[in-house]
Amino acid sequence: SPETPADDETWSEELEESTSVAARGLACLGWLHRRPERAIAVVAHGGIYAETFKHPKVMDSGAGLAPRFGNCEVRSAVMHCRSLVDEESVAHGSQEGGAGAPLAPTGDIEPRGASAAAASGDFCVAYEFFPLEHIAG
Repeated sequence: SPETPADDETWSEELEESTSVAARGLACLGWLHRRPERAIAVVAHGGIYAETFKHPKVMDSGAGLAPRFGNCEVRSAVMHCRSLVDEESVAHGSQEGGAGAPLAPTGDIEPRGASAAAASGDFCVAYEFFPLEHIAG
């Protein structure tokens, strides 16, 4: 096997647990959500994508991100942070389409609030991905 630097604490000969990979992917989604950019290219190993999109807090709403990525494959999608407010709206049927209806992206991923919860991304209860053509004007 190739040599690794002696001070690289992240490298191991053992394969990382799937749940750990998914948790790292979810943390990355939170970080991406808090970025000010409106379009971001993300490059990762296909295994990271595969485990991240299996996480129960990540929903693929027609974006086609769940199937395993091929070598050098590019996919595009819109990420929407489902907040506690969104979840309460859906649970009470006030979302268009009634209770349990998927949220439609509005072009704004989620307002960047001033509260500590919003600043940390803690208000996101799930991340939902839509095809690009579903962005409203």
